[in-house]
Amino acid sequence: MENNIFGRPIPRLGFGCMRLPESQDGEYIEEECRQMFDYAMAHGLNYFDSAWHYIENQLMIGKCLAKYPRESYILVGKLCFTNGTLETREAALEAFEKELRDARTDYMDLELIHTLGSPGSLQRVDDLDIWGFMQELKVQGRIRHWGFSYHSTRRSKRCLTRPIPLKPLCPGHFGMPLLLTAF
Repeated sequence: MENNIFGRPIPRLGFGCMRLPESQDGEYIEEECRQMFDYAMAHGLNYFDSAWHYIENQLMIGKCLAKYPRESYILVGKLCFTNGTLETREAALEAFEKELRDARTDYMDLELIHTLGSPGSLQRVDDLDIWGFMQELKVQGRIRHWGFSYHSTRRSKRCLTRPIPLKPLCPGHFGMPLLLTAF
């Protein structure tokens, strides 16, 4: 366990929620999911990684974590801007609000711009001013922190070697990008 930007201990490993237990017909097996989340929480694993495009997994996350105090776990969401996903700022807001509703929360501890190094995604993020969008969500208290993720360290260089157009929205509020490399 380590203290960090979240101001409370979190484990070195997180609980990735992309693939939760499913039946053969593709429905989540609620009892197995609940057991997994309860086991994780009972053993100090309180960092849950999710995304709006993980096919309704946030509904199950919301159900399974509803009995725990919101401050007892860290919830991570992701918005993806690769070709064919979120193509407008309005679509990004709609996806983010769905994340909150489904997860039964009014804020995300960390919201990531997902697969930022994928072809076309960085240009779309720039064109839609998603940097400003994330800052606005932070100022509104709807996200505590924000950053971006990659699936390739080779692609991450392209994003890390260019300036990110961050602008203060009000005194003392700047976006603070975080880097998460997913394997």
